[in-house]
Amino acid sequence: MTDEHICVCGHSEAAHRHFRSGTDCGSCGAQRCSRFKRDKRAESPKPAESLPEPENGRL
Repeated sequence: MTDEHICVCGHSEAAHRHFRSGTDCGSCGAQRCSRFKRDKRAESPKPAESLPEPENGRL
């Protein structure tokens, strides 16, 4: 997993860093995404898949 944060627009934090002024998304544009808003749901770890139960209670 990288340390790069994801915005709610789906683009990385790097897309919001550009040479012109402002923090809008360089991919979406200012009309669609005016500033970087970290999407914590996209960064939360995925739950581990459950393992199948052993037959007859044995491993």
